[in-house]
Amino acid sequence: LLLGPKYALLRSEFSKLRNSSLGKKRNKTIKNILVYLGGIDSENLTESVLDKLKSCNISETTQITVLMGSQAPFLSKIKKVVKKLPLSAKIKVDSKHIAEIMSNADLSIGASGTTTWERCCLGLPSIQFCISDNQKFISQVLSRDNVIKLIDSVNQIPDLINDYPNWMFESSKLSAQICDGDGANRIFNKMSDYEFEINEHSNV
Repeated sequence: LLLGPKYALLRSEFSKLRNSSLGKKRNKTIKNILVYLGGIDSENLTESVLDKLKSCNISETTQITVLMGSQAPFLSKIKKVVKKLPLSAKIKVDSKHIAEIMSNADLSIGASGTTTWERCCLGLPSIQFCISDNQKFISQVLSRDNVIKLIDSVNQIPDLINDYPNWMFESSKLSAQICDGDGANRIFNKMSDYEFEINEHSNV
């Protein structure tokens, strides 16, 4: 059984950007924030997060990048919110460069789930919401081990951001130890070894 984040199936661009991303996660100020509550975000948590960021102690020049899918029900509304936000913000729809965006971010605010392993691979500190029951166990374990900050209300965001960088450096280091993005290669190698053993046995 090939289980756990060691075998997480991430696209190759995450492992390729891993080293450069880890080198960027030493900023003493937050220059880039990624907001990604999943491609759909049916509860419109994105708007609540953006509204709460207005009251956080961050510079007006801090770049906020919002990722959403083209099928998100609140996409048009979020586009209007982003335009009116008194911060430097932009929205990307169906982006094909998520790994690059994550590697350039200092902080991620998003949903728990498979994206967690992408953030970990790149050492991206994250504030996370658990938005479905199947995310609870993993997100709670990672929160307990200080890998992520798990919250249940956007009202907790300002305190965590204002406490930068006290927890973020540790979070980046610990998350990078969880997943290195090489899971696909490990699985391929295991499958190749297994196939070789079968072929060798059948030729005896």
